[in-house]
Amino acid sequence: MASKGTLSNLPPPPQEIPPNVVPIQVEPGKGCGSLSERLRPNFNQMNGPRPGVKGKKIHLLTNHFRVCFQGGTSHLHSYSVNVHYENGDPVTRRNLIRKVIQKLWEIYSLELGEQAFATDGQQSLFTACPLPKKKLEFTVVLDVATSKSSKTDGSLSGNGDFSEGDQKRQKIISGFKTFKVQITFVSVIPFQSMLDAPNGVKSGNNEVLRALDTILQHSNAKRNCLLLRQSYFSNEIRNFMDLTGGILGLRGFHSSFQSVQGGLFFNLDVSTTTIIQLGPLVNFLMANQNVDNPFKIDWTKATGILKNLRIKLAHSNREHKITGLSDRLCKELKFLLRLKGSHDQNDNVQTVEVTVYDYFIRRRGIELSYSSNLPCINVGSQHRPQFIPIELCSLVSLQRYKEELSIHQRSLLLKKLRQKPMEIINDLNELRVGNKVDLVPKRSRWNFNDKKFAEPKGIEFWVVVNFSTGFDIRSSYTELAKLGAMEGMHIRPPAFVFEENPKHKKKPGSVRVDLMFEQIISKFRKDPPRFILCFLPTKFSCLYGPWKKKCLMDFGIRNQCIAMNRVDEAYLANVILKMNARLGGINFMLSAEVSQTIPLVSKVPTLILGMDVRHAASARSDLPSVAAVVGSRQWPMISCYAASIRVQPPKTETIHSLFKPLSEGEDTGIIRELLMDFYASSGKRKPAQIIIFRQGLCESQFKQIINEVEEIIKACKFLDETWSPKFTLIIAQRRHHTKLFQPDSSENIPPGTVVDTKICHPLYNNNFYMCANAARVGTSRPSHYFVLLDEIGFSSDDAQELVHCLCYVSQRCTSAIYEVAPIRYARLAAAQMLEIVKSEGPQLPKLHKNIRDTMFFC
Repeated sequence: MASKGTLSNLPPPPQEIPPNVVPIQVEPGKGCGSLSERLRPNFNQMNGPRPGVKGKKIHLLTNHFRVCFQGGTSHLHSYSVNVHYENGDPVTRRNLIRKVIQKLWEIYSLELGEQAFATDGQQSLFTACPLPKKKLEFTVVLDVATSKSSKTDGSLSGNGDFSEGDQKRQKIISGFKTFKVQITFVSVIPFQSMLDAPNGVKSGNNEVLRALDTILQHSNAKRNCLLLRQSYFSNEIRNFMDLTGGILGLRGFHSSFQSVQGGLFFNLDVSTTTIIQLGPLVNFLMANQNVDNPFKIDWTKATGILKNLRIKLAHSNREHKITGLSDRLCKELKFLLRLKGSHDQNDNVQTVEVTVYDYFIRRRGIELSYSSNLPCINVGSQHRPQFIPIELCSLVSLQRYKEELSIHQRSLLLKKLRQKPMEIINDLNELRVGNKVDLVPKRSRWNFNDKKFAEPKGIEFWVVVNFSTGFDIRSSYTELAKLGAMEGMHIRPPAFVFEENPKHKKKPGSVRVDLMFEQIISKFRKDPPRFILCFLPTKFSCLYGPWKKKCLMDFGIRNQCIAMNRVDEAYLANVILKMNARLGGINFMLSAEVSQTIPLVSKVPTLILGMDVRHAASARSDLPSVAAVVGSRQWPMISCYAASIRVQPPKTETIHSLFKPLSEGEDTGIIRELLMDFYASSGKRKPAQIIIFRQGLCESQFKQIINEVEEIIKACKFLDETWSPKFTLIIAQRRHHTKLFQPDSSENIPPGTVVDTKICHPLYNNNFYMCANAARVGTSRPSHYFVLLDEIGFSSDDAQELVHCLCYVSQRCTSAIYEVAPIRYARLAAAQMLEIVKSEGPQLPKLHKNIRDTMFFC
């Protein structure tokens, strides 16, 4: 019997239900049984499956370094910072906030208790010890250059760049700007617990990591480094790489603190960005446009590149931001100049109209050798322009180049970035090809010589289209036929070769494609070709998007493009792989796929989905994003896929069209298409299991993915209310900075290497790094997989083996790839459709019925 003291600590008994109250029955599928309730318990579980045990254990090194603090405090103090102009408007520019805070420290260090601090350039500030008060307010005055402009016709207005000899036109004064700064205490952050925890911090670690990252970022900002998120780049010549065209590659470092299973670690990695070469502005423009003198510069093209770049003026040594170009030449651009001492008897100021060129030559005594016949640079506003001759302008250092690199620049950058690892390892899987011949890969690659495709497809009726000039395309398509025959593909000679009319080459890409299809239709009006081989002048030709739309949407013709600027034997061998896959053939299969021994997949009908979203470049904010989902077909195979694609609002990462019910009782969503294809191609079986591979999400977006899973479940229930397949959701991350090395070796780590302890995330069920392929050049980078939901019940070994298998079934190449094939296919399908959107507009037509069940994206 419990004592009275013990009973007093127990919770009160439940209240009795009054006799006149009838409890409400909870309906199945509602309340605690909702989709969210079904899924959420599987997220963020600490107690996941034990680490995998299959394979051979090896020693590895990584670029994660354990963090230790010697003495000092075990807490950080967090404050919010608000910086306002004197009129009360908030300051939003990070660089200006940093300058104000730095000035505040210089003036009020005593009032701050001489406490050093770090700021993120926004609203956060961290100190090691508390400030004297929880709320502090300061007034900070920055000495800045300001100007007082005279009335002119707007062609040229003052900015403090001219000498004091012309004070009647422009009076330069030493100016000051006043800022109000408020610092308010927020919280104390204990980080010692993170250092002591064997598996990182269970909760609240984000604030600790953010504080430590801010301290590191603040330190690099004080060194005048270029800061890009968590990467920093110093202005040292040894870090520069010439990419031609006035563009430089710049090496730097990514650095971040991470709480992982082993505790608190510091992740340091090499990072790269592209910048504009400093020096005379006109030199950059000539190099960028590949012209040999300033008078050949295309100023319309230059306008977009120059906007917002920072320049230093030779005659004043001051920095300004470019806002635009003049619409007239320097020798023709006029403004009203006040004459010194020219007040008349009514105290009116006399003016004279002069050109910008004459002003600098005659009034300032500055020699200009070529600016007279060039536009001027505007460093003012649109309403108050301030025009400067171009040869007085020089670009300052560490300015990012945000335009898309050319093919040549991109290849140069990749070539210069290839670095052999410090150390590395080995492991892999078996494959099967045609004629039941086993193919044993060596370091994740296999030689296809004297081997046949598993299921080769011939081409009986096809044509060749040539948009290129100066190339011998006959030798290329003849060589393709020979290569195909060696792999078991019977390829007849093409029925016709269509050459583009040379007079059409300067027309827009869509017009050229339309004209070409007019030729094809007139030749084969009743019976169109089954396949078209298209020769393009370059990979990123303006013809690509319009061509793909015509083939995939309008006519439903399977096709293959070849970029003539990169054709060689290896390239053509790769093209044959793509052609066979697009024609419905299978190049190779895993032996585990043939023997149906893939864990938990081969014995139960299983649909594998790969999902990705592609966004247009930031410069094309008018274009929608493209979401693509590929689904496996012909179960128990895992090598064949179909794709479904939709457009959605720009820059949105969550896929919107997975389930789209209409009022008529129809579902026009992505998942229904793929479910119906699986059912039709897999012996009229519904998938009892659905495995989702999702790419492109960072950790902060993991909770969003639950909405996508719910939409997939709704699509399943819409087809059959009684159907409840089990789900497994795996997120794949490529954009991380973890690298793995072999001790005492200059070789890459072996393909098939898995790491599922120590440096893995401490808060998620089952996550692991896998390096499935062997990098031929440079250093291998593993992919990071998170098993966020697992109703199927994969062990760590089973999940890792499935991922490894799926890295070997890409039909595009004779090697393993760094990510699972369904994700690679989804990315390729989305990228192909994005090219169509870029050229044809924001509306994306549906795939032609002849194309929907093909691997057109391969």
